[in-house]
Amino acid sequence: MTLRSSNGYLTVFLSLLLASFLAFIMILSEGIKKNTTLTEAEIAMDTACYSALAEYHQELLSQYDLLFIDSSYGYNTPGVAAVGNHIKEYAAKNLTGTDFMDIGVQEIRMEEVSVATDNDCDPIRQQIVEYMKKELSLDLLEEVLQGYQTTCKTEFDQNDILKQRDKNKNDLDNAPNPTRVKKHKKVDPETGKVSITEEIEEVPIVDPAAGVNQQRNAGILNWVVADPSSISCKTAGQSSCFTHRSPIIQGTGTLLEDSEQDNMVAYFEERALINQYLFEKCGYYGHEKENSHLCYQIEYLIAKQDSDMENLKTVVAELSAIREAANAVYLYSDAAKMAEITALASTVAAVSLAPYLQPIIETSILFAWAYVESIQDIKILLDGGSVPLIKTGEDWHTSLTAAMGFQDAFGNCESSRGLNYRGYLTILLAAQTEETQLEYLTDLMEMDIRETRYNENFRMDGCINGFRVIGSFHGTGGYECSINRVYSF
Repeated sequence: MTLRSSNGYLTVFLSLLLASFLAFIMILSEGIKKNTTLTEAEIAMDTACYSALAEYHQELLSQYDLLFIDSSYGYNTPGVAAVGNHIKEYAAKNLTGTDFMDIGVQEIRMEEVSVATDNDCDPIRQQIVEYMKKELSLDLLEEVLQGYQTTCKTEFDQNDILKQRDKNKNDLDNAPNPTRVKKHKKVDPETGKVSITEEIEEVPIVDPAAGVNQQRNAGILNWVVADPSSISCKTAGQSSCFTHRSPIIQGTGTLLEDSEQDNMVAYFEERALINQYLFEKCGYYGHEKENSHLCYQIEYLIAKQDSDMENLKTVVAELSAIREAANAVYLYSDAAKMAEITALASTVAAVSLAPYLQPIIETSILFAWAYVESIQDIKILLDGGSVPLIKTGEDWHTSLTAAMGFQDAFGNCESSRGLNYRGYLTILLAAQTEETQLEYLTDLMEMDIRETRYNENFRMDGCINGFRVIGSFHGTGGYECSINRVYSF
């Protein structure tokens, strides 16, 4: 009896144990199915999105070392939907042959998209800074930062000095002409008596700088370029470029994951890296980029005009203002040259019977001489030489006599001390905001890419830097999963 009872208890215990074990196996099997569905969906999603990122625009990478997806894929109209369709197609292909779980794509939805021109071209800025940090060795990076800092320290505000010039010219133009008494003899034919009458006559003020001032208003490009016929006549066609196009395609801004990587370097260091990038990727007078739409691209970033000619003219005019102000500062410090100016001014004032105008005439002569010297400076810069911001007597090239004659003042001078043309362009670039530089750099990118085959309608606001995508998947047995991830370059 005892043995039979023990066997009965053992049978019930094994039945309960087996039922529990089978329940555990079923639960484990369900978990495996769900996790397998999720894992295969994740793999399909990652592969599809990385495949989409792999469709970066090759010409943009080749010319500017930037990674963006052209959402137009070579057609006329860019659009985020096209990228989403590619991802869905790739995900579906990646799931083909998954017979065990029979997983399929329900939906691929683009929730956030970072466009190259979002937030004042912030994605472009981020990629440029990252590229330059990887491109430069530590030694070269330090050299670039020091060079940029040294150049930007030379920047000064010439406006106050030139306002003094303009005020002096206005005072001279509005100064009353001096007068003198002119006597006239008149003989009466009947009586033979001689009568003397007096007439007050105005004496015109002689300004030795008048001819120079007239040339200042006429422009100086023909004086500073050895062969004016060699100047590029290319036009930008700004109406179709980013800065002049409307409407602009806008994304949702910088993605969260991107913004967490922001501020990797200090702002000043960032400006130095962007400046280095601009000169690495863009051409300028004397160093034109091969096969570029515009020859003077750095000048375009500064002047923002629609042609190479106008951009070069504008830059030359701005350099002339910098150099004229700097040369005027030097002249005030040079006693010998100030003595020459004073001697000429006193002679002119005496001839004009206006000794009280001598200080005004002196200032007019000083700025005229400084201006003529500035033309010589720019001629040196465009010929590949260098000019220090503040000169010494050894760096001065024109004489006062030649300066007042203007046309005979310029010669072929060599100078290797100071900043070269690129250095002065850096000063002009530093005066602009980073956002403005990047916006007009976007114009240049569009112009150059459109010069290549199949890219006639390329636009940077149609280029995608990253995206947040939500994918919905379903598997055998009604299993479903949703994946929400960010992918970016």
